[in-house]
Amino acid sequence: MTRTFKILPLLCGALLLGALLAGCGPKDEKTVSTEDIRKEQGYPVKVVVAQIKDLSRDVHFTGTVNLPDTLNVTPQVGGVIKEIYVDKGDRVSKNDPLLKIDPTDYQNGVRQAEAAVSAARVALLIAEKRQNLNEQNLASNMADAARAAYEYDKWNLQRMEKLFEAGVISEQDLVGMRTKVETSKKNLDSAMIQSRIGDAGTKQLEVDAARAQLKQAEAALAFARTSLSRTVVRSEIDGVISLRMTVKGATIGPESAVFQILRDGDKKVSLMINEDDLPKVRTGQSVEFSSTALPGKKFTADISYVPTFVFEQNRQAPVEAIITGNAEGLKHGMFVEGDIKLTPEPFLVIPYKAVLENEIVWIAGKDGKAVKRTCKDHLRIKSYTAIKDNCVKPGDRVIYQGQNLLSDGAKLDVKETTQEY
Repeated sequence: MTRTFKILPLLCGALLLGALLAGCGPKDEKTVSTEDIRKEQGYPVKVVVAQIKDLSRDVHFTGTVNLPDTLNVTPQVGGVIKEIYVDKGDRVSKNDPLLKIDPTDYQNGVRQAEAAVSAARVALLIAEKRQNLNEQNLASNMADAARAAYEYDKWNLQRMEKLFEAGVISEQDLVGMRTKVETSKKNLDSAMIQSRIGDAGTKQLEVDAARAQLKQAEAALAFARTSLSRTVVRSEIDGVISLRMTVKGATIGPESAVFQILRDGDKKVSLMINEDDLPKVRTGQSVEFSSTALPGKKFTADISYVPTFVFEQNRQAPVEAIITGNAEGLKHGMFVEGDIKLTPEPFLVIPYKAVLENEIVWIAGKDGKAVKRTCKDHLRIKSYTAIKDNCVKPGDRVIYQGQNLLSDGAKLDVKETTQEY
């Protein structure tokens, strides 16, 4: 009991002391926010000085490579190749001979056609002469003359066949004589037909038919001569032989490709330029482009054609540029992209990140407070924004970092001011 009574006073004293200390503490402590500190001390920002710089407004583009096309050379007649005049890598001009097909068959064709024309002319002459009073006698006389010529030519042919067998004359001479016999036979047949025709009512019909036959024979002769001329295959264009596809002695048919020629011409790139950029493009401007198919390689070109129209579907214009320098690796139709280098112009510029949404730009005023401005007319050029209206003036301190929380007239704490950016 005695020990208990001694502890109770100690406990009561401790409780009383705690109550007194609690009563002496601070009352209604107030918390200070970061925003309050910023308002009091200023918003921390970084600024740059707006200035005029000479900048090039390069025009970006996409396009395709357009290389000179190739032409496959195909003869229009067939036969055995007798001569080849060019090979891969040779430069040729239009009408240069490329190869020669054996012309023997075509030469014989011309002789036969010439004989047919001669026979048709004789037939027409007889038909016209028969309109005279002595036409029957004339036709008979001409038939006799034609028969005599035919008999003589037959005898001469027999003689030449023996000479050919003996090796005295060439095969070409023998073929020529055979052609002459065929012509004599046709002349005889025509003369015999005319000598048997005596009906005066058919005179004009005979003349008309003879004229038609002569016209057909002359057309056939023209075709035979054309075919003979085509035995020499010629280049249709100026260019370089890029491929030879035949050999001497080969037998080819009409329309068989024998050569491939790379046409002479400029290597170009076709560019698609947006309508808004078209007024900036001029002939002679420099172009730099690349292709993802050729990583690390850069190519250059000069603008050679600028249209005065745009495609309605995509509001783009087709511009052409001639490739300069090395074009190794580029292939026809390859996709490319690049820039057209424009002449540098003076612009009032600020960093592009200084322009916020809704075209807001913040300026650090001379009184140390934020000034809100709206820039409606501006242009992105590389890492800059070019100001085209009067929302910013040279020398203005433009806020480019820390401006997102600002309000008009807010106090600023400028941490850094720079001239270079």
